[in-house]
Amino acid sequence: MQHGLSKVRNLEDFARDISKKMSNLPPNVDLQKELRKDLIELIMRHKPYQAYEHQFKDWPLTALKEEANRCERMKNDHLMRKTTRNWNKFKKFAADVALEYKRRRAELVVAKYGTAKATGRWSR
Repeated sequence: MQHGLSKVRNLEDFARDISKKMSNLPPNVDLQKELRKDLIELIMRHKPYQAYEHQFKDWPLTALKEEANRCERMKNDHLMRKTTRNWNKFKKFAADVALEYKRRRAELVVAKYGTAKATGRWSR
């Protein structure tokens, strides 16, 4: 019995270590682009208001997920008002994007994931 419990404990430790390592990896850019494309298609399919794809291009993934869920709720709940979002709320300015990129690079350097020169060559 004790031997079995130690194996389980070792497996839990291994899973925790792998989870930590995976959370420190940079996100897969191609996967994010694919997810963004799929979410925008889902929103365009179920939207109860007039909208175009270019209006969603600056939105972060979390906002796109929220909007897809909101469109589903509006489709299923007939009492819910069919209103559009504030399009400018999620619009990012070039300066904000540059500052966010610099902050992420600095975080990677502090976490010793790479050097400043190496992280500058990575894709956003």
